[in-house]
Amino acid sequence: VYEQYPHLLAEMFAACIAAAHVELPHQLISSLMVSDTTAGVELEGWSLIDSIPDDQVCSSAKSIVAYPPSTVNVPQVVHMCQRYGLGSDWFFTKHKIPADNVYDCEQPLFAEPPDPVATLFDFKQLPPAFERKPVDPKAAKRMAFMLCYIYRLLNEA
Repeated sequence: VYEQYPHLLAEMFAACIAAAHVELPHQLISSLMVSDTTAGVELEGWSLIDSIPDDQVCSSAKSIVAYPPSTVNVPQVVHMCQRYGLGSDWFFTKHKIPADNVYDCEQPLFAEPPDPVATLFDFKQLPPAFERKPVDPKAAKRMAFMLCYIYRLLNEA
């Protein structure tokens, strides 16, 4: 497969072709993972996040990182492959994390979004252009979940 398709996700195409070749049955579980805040609920587990009250989404995201983890009903996998942002101050992309010393005990912790972050902003300004783009309440809640989860996770590591 890689010789025919030497790009990102070549291994995924290979897995699909192999599964089809041996007629391996699959069952789609769409509530297991979240990643793309614009994805429909039929593709990712956003319906679980969407059902959390707006003023509790950040604290819920932070609580699942704690030990023992909370019993909040949320997807079990957070795939951090997108850029997430709210307002002009809250932004995350894995490419901006300093890989050489992020786990150094002397490194200061990351600032974490305030609990009501989902209700504070109706826009995002992401680098590099910092163009102000509107964000509807559902998207703000999803972005807030991702930002609160990711920054708490990094600080707990």
